[in-house]
Amino acid sequence: MTSDFLYENAPLAEVIAEVYWELTPLTAIPGAAIDPFFQTTSQNFQRLLAETGFSHVERLLPQDMPVELAPGQPLLRFRKSAGAWPLYQIGSGVFTCNIVPPYRGWAAFRQVIADGLAILFKSFPAPEHQFRSTLISLRYVDVFTKKHGFEDSATAFLRDQLGIRFGLPQELLDRLESEPNKVAPIFEARTPIDQTDRFFVVKAQQGLSDGLPAVVMELRISSASRLSASDQEVMRWFDEAHDVQHDIFDLMSSDSLKERMGPRRVIGGVA
Repeated sequence: MTSDFLYENAPLAEVIAEVYWELTPLTAIPGAAIDPFFQTTSQNFQRLLAETGFSHVERLLPQDMPVELAPGQPLLRFRKSAGAWPLYQIGSGVFTCNIVPPYRGWAAFRQVIADGLAILFKSFPAPEHQFRSTLISLRYVDVFTKKHGFEDSATAFLRDQLGIRFGLPQELLDRLESEPNKVAPIFEARTPIDQTDRFFVVKAQQGLSDGLPAVVMELRISSASRLSASDQEVMRWFDEAHDVQHDIFDLMSSDSLKERMGPRRVIGGVA
């Protein structure tokens, strides 16, 4: 696999690994769906996670809200202590593993994902029958600030530092008495990867970081692959997605952006 490296001034804000699985729609209630084994699965998941130290539990939806009305939304969040990272989340048809800086590289984070997946599949009463994946994603959220070269124009930063070009017709700007660098973009693009069912999504827009203007970008690799209830198979997917993410970010970043993010420390490959 690709050797990993970390930038000293990396813009990384969060990494999220997500797995969604099939539910049974409730035809009487539009948008609602049921996982008949969710109560058992979530109880097993909570018990097994607690044995590994993830004993701090937060409920993310109102106590009286039926789980069937929030399919694919995390219901419970698990940490080792209040405010600690990484964390796990589970809901009806969804599992996530999230981490924020300090980030020690893919090898360390993938072990957290693998541990959570192993517990997830142990939590299903009969995973080979009850787990039918519908979507799997690996998302990297980056926040670029003044230290990365962002000044006051998200349009200019995206164009010059990340190769993302976005603009409105000059005739329109003239009519509005505006300028290209004053356009605040909300950019999203999607493209398939190779000849697979995987696809790449990039989102970018101007936002805030500690109350100051910043550029927020999300890079996401997803697929609707029907994976088996095997933590090894799912982890192979995440490893391949990480390799693509790694290359994409390096290709998108300009030399001047790399200088601002550097120096970078190579931390080896993933076995």
